Amino acid sequence: DRSPSASTAALRRMISFGPKKPLVAEIKRVGALLEDLLRRLDWVRALPEDDFDDGLHGLSVSVNEIQCKEAGCPPVETVCTLLRAGAKPRMAKVLKAVRDVTAADVEGLVAAHFSTAEAVEGD
Repeated sequence: DRSPSASTAALRRMISFGPKKPLVAEIKRVGALLEDLLRRLDWVRALPEDDFDDGLHGLSVSVNEIQCKEAGCPPVETVCTLLRAGAKPRMAKVLKAVRDVTAADVEGLVAAHFSTAEAVEGD
């Protein structure tokens, strides 16, 4: 005997319309860490100013948690993407769930992948 509320709850567990609120908060946390580190880089500060006055000089950051189905990779990884108009997106991964990503992980990602202007060179 299933009440309407029980079947609705079961349906909600089966269908997902985007990340759950705790995941959104973690994505924002990692994105803020990444943006803060980028603002400190000389090559970012040397970019032309834009209308947003956010210190990123036309750069955009995207952080996503994705499931990896390739052999040998962790089941979940965090992908950070650096975007700039006229340039190819530059992606780098932290091989853990976004909730487990630390400031040190983000620092290492920036040092390894986004530390020079080559991170957003044009096509």
